[in-house]
Amino acid sequence: MRIKRGIFVIIIALVFLISTPIVSSARAGGGGGGGSSGGGGGGGSHSSSSSGNGNSSSPISSIVTISIFALASSGGIIAYKVRIYKKNRVSKKLIRELERIDKDWNYSELKNRVEESFYKIQEAWSKRDIDIAENYISKDLYELHRSKIEWMKVRHEINVLKGIKLISTLPIGVIDLEDESEDLIWFYVKGAMVDYYIDDRNGRYIKGSRRRESFEEYWKFVRSWDTWVLDEIRQIEDVDESFFEAITDGSQYGFKKEEDNQKKL
Repeated sequence: MRIKRGIFVIIIALVFLISTPIVSSARAGGGGGGGSSGGGGGGGSHSSSSSGNGNSSSPISSIVTISIFALASSGGIIAYKVRIYKKNRVSKKLIRELERIDKDWNYSELKNRVEESFYKIQEAWSKRDIDIAENYISKDLYELHRSKIEWMKVRHEINVLKGIKLISTLPIGVIDLEDESEDLIWFYVKGAMVDYYIDDRNGRYIKGSRRRESFEEYWKFVRSWDTWVLDEIRQIEDVDESFFEAITDGSQYGFKKEEDNQKKL
């Protein structure tokens, strides 16, 4: 019996590691403001109120069920990651081509720009001062975040962000056109942080998680003169990765279109 229980615990741990949910919280205008507080209504799933012998499943059948769920979850996650890395390969190749002709497409500088933007934007959000990130975001996003921050002040809320870490940034969609104002790059961004709200009048905890948790998002950067600024943040669940493209119209560089490469993904 002890062995069965040990196997069961191991399976549960594997499920947790494989299918850890993507956290969608408030941070820097991303997420949904934390709908998942508490999981709602504990214990309601036991609807068949212990009648007689019941159909209680054996530990072995439970292990089999959980194992199937773990494999299905991991398979979906692996397939998703493979598609992201394919997008990244096509986009990175195109950026390297553009980099040889246009210094604003320098791959290393683009990655540095995303990293700087990530930390500046989180700082601006947590300090409720969007001006801190003004040089890193577009005018539209500046106005959007400013209005959200003002509303937080009205509600006496401070979004506490701590232990902020940028784990990974991968370009997964590139559009380069003759009109440079239409150039853009989508990045897959993975980060981690502590993310919760307090009342600015008394420091009382309101909502969120005091544990550091990871999250994944899509960030769109657009050209602004000779630099790049963040223009949009999308949650993973809000858009399918097939949305992202790696395209150049080739008119200013003599490149041929990269759409055929992208369609294969």
